[in-house]
Amino acid sequence: MNKKNAYLVGLIAAAAAGLIAGLLLAPKKGKELRKDIKEKADEFSEQLKRVVKKGKEKAQEAEDEFERAIG
Repeated sequence: MNKKNAYLVGLIAAAAAGLIAGLLLAPKKGKELRKDIKEKADEFSEQLKRVVKKGKEKAQEAEDEFERAIG
C-alpha cells in the first residue's frame, strides 16, 4: 500500500472512530443511538466501497499500462 492510500485509509478510520465516539457520548436513548450508529455505519460502508472500487480501478490501470510497456 502506498503512502497516499495508507493516509486515506487512516483518515477514514479516524473519522469513523470520532463519529462513533461522538454518537456514544451523545445524550440519546438506546434505540435512537443504535439507529444513528447503524446509519453512520452504512454511510461509512458506502464510502469505503467507493474507495476500494477506486483503488481497484487504479490498480487495473497500472497493470494495463505495465502490460503495454512490456508489450
